[in-house]
Amino acid sequence: MNSTNEHEPPPPGASFPVGSLVRVKHNTPDPDYPDIPLGGWVGEVTDIDESTNPPLYEILWSDDTIDAMPEVYVFRCERDDMEVESCTLPESVLEIAPDGPVHLQQPTDLKPRPLNLEDPLDRARDVLALTSDDELPEMDPGSLRAWREALTGQLKFPWSAAVEPVQGPGLQPVLVLRLLPVEESDADTGLLAEVTLGEKTGPIPLLVIRPTEGDPARPLVLAYQAWVLKNDIEEEGQFTAPADVISLLVRVAIVMLGMLVGGVLATEPEAPWWAAVGASIGAILGLVLGAAIELRLRQRTEQHPGVLIGGLLGIVLGGLVGSVLAVIASAWLGAIIGAVAGSALATVLHIFGKKAPTGTLTVLGLWLGTLIYCMVLDAWTAVGGIAAGALAALLPLALLQLLRKRAEEQN
Repeated sequence: MNSTNEHEPPPPGASFPVGSLVRVKHNTPDPDYPDIPLGGWVGEVTDIDESTNPPLYEILWSDDTIDAMPEVYVFRCERDDMEVESCTLPESVLEIAPDGPVHLQQPTDLKPRPLNLEDPLDRARDVLALTSDDELPEMDPGSLRAWREALTGQLKFPWSAAVEPVQGPGLQPVLVLRLLPVEESDADTGLLAEVTLGEKTGPIPLLVIRPTEGDPARPLVLAYQAWVLKNDIEEEGQFTAPADVISLLVRVAIVMLGMLVGGVLATEPEAPWWAAVGASIGAILGLVLGAAIELRLRQRTEQHPGVLIGGLLGIVLGGLVGSVLAVIASAWLGAIIGAVAGSALATVLHIFGKKAPTGTLTVLGLWLGTLIYCMVLDAWTAVGGIAAGALAALLPLALLQLLRKRAEEQN
């Protein structure tokens, strides 16, 4: 950011040129949060809108101003998806910034916006006696106790609900008998409920219980689950993160992997040999690991010792994973260059203050770099291999989806 006010003259009708440092006059309210004054805030003029009278200025706040911002202002901006680092203000509230440290006017009469009980996270704040300016706390005995009291006051036991089965599609009916005491809650998933599922009765996390449509307790239960996950829930009441999104991401990853393997096998002459070696090594490791896992599980469940099923699954899965990794390794040049480029991109974004998942960008770089390597070897052959790989991945996924829909219809 520039530290001088010596710039080209401002355009006609404007008093401050682009690049000049300005300070907000005392008692100037924030345009979006009138209870927070911007007096003393210093920033650089980055753009001027001369179509208004007085002109409007886009201000990029200085580092010192950002460091001294009231925490409630930063929280509100992040909560409402507003810009923290900049603001648009009229010329009438600005003045040339003097040299020296910044002194920000502090809010003295905050007025949080009313809670929106249609928003699950705001409903959670209501249960925990918080305002819209308060961050949701982590799980602790006190907050879990408040939730248990609110839920038991609205749930009518026995309470009919549903859970996602461990295996198979659809939801499985469950009868909730009671909420267990806070002292018996789980450190990761929170409150536990005693339920009857089929012929068995036992505790499961309230987090995995799905209230039925039209249930009066549904908004409160979904608010609790949103609080535990620290994640918004869509209006339909489904989570934006867990099962559905994860399933979609897995399918996309499988298709992308199929494209990668198809492209390499079509263009890299040594890829089939690498695949055979990788499958052999993977199958051996899978056999050992699968047999060990089955043996351990049988010991824990007090069953007769056995390793056949685990060993066979280990051979199949290990061979598959080994062959795929080996095929990618055969195109190591493109993979390494792409991974380095993805990691470098994440680093650059971090330098400019942008949030960037380094691991994700590195993997995407590896994927893209490998495909580009295949295209360089033989573009049209690579396109055919990529298409064949995508199709090979899509066909079993489509078949599984069809079988799932038929099973849901039968249920």
